[in-house]
Amino acid sequence: MTKLVAPLLSMKASGKFGNDTVFSSWNGQAYAKRYAIPTPTNTPEQISLRLMFQFLATAWPHLSPAAKASWHDPAHEKRITACNVFMSYNLDRWTRFLCPQQSYRQTVSSSQTTVYSHGETGAPGSIHAWVQSRDQFSHWQTMLFISTVANADPTPNTLYAITHTPPESASGLITFIVKNLQPGVYYPTYQINNVDGVAGTHHHATACTVT
Repeated sequence: MTKLVAPLLSMKASGKFGNDTVFSSWNGQAYAKRYAIPTPTNTPEQISLRLMFQFLATAWPHLSPAAKASWHDPAHEKRITACNVFMSYNLDRWTRFLCPQQSYRQTVSSSQTTVYSHGETGAPGSIHAWVQSRDQFSHWQTMLFISTVANADPTPNTLYAITHTPPESASGLITFIVKNLQPGVYYPTYQINNVDGVAGTHHHATACTVT
């Protein structure tokens, strides 16, 4: 709703006028601009980026001192923090569907990781899943993709969860609970990625029914 102070086109107006013009003020100066339809905030692309952002933000404090030190020089050049370079560098990689790296421009040397075992159970509005791998010394993250098409290749838009892979001494077991799903048949796909950005092989699960 538009709020008028004195007649329109006189002293001041604020708010939206139809679907054409928005009136407001900044630092005491009135202005008008063309109305723009708000961009949806829950598109698959945005959800995928938020998931990666959350993963990177929680991963940074746990990087080794050597990995953190690799980001200092590019941070000094850009005059921002090492953490910010780590985040922006890896978010840019993810927009190209490349997995993140722990060190700056890390040399790729590891082999693709394969899934050893997994299981899925459908429930009302959710899927409960677990996945396990072997030889997880270079593992860093486990991704869960969910599609409504069998054996579909993962894309950023079908990413539903990312979690840290347990340390070497752990069992390597990762659990997921995906909620707020509509009733239907879903096909999970797992991918375990390494610290140097090497993406694991895609492991497609069988159909999982959500009620």
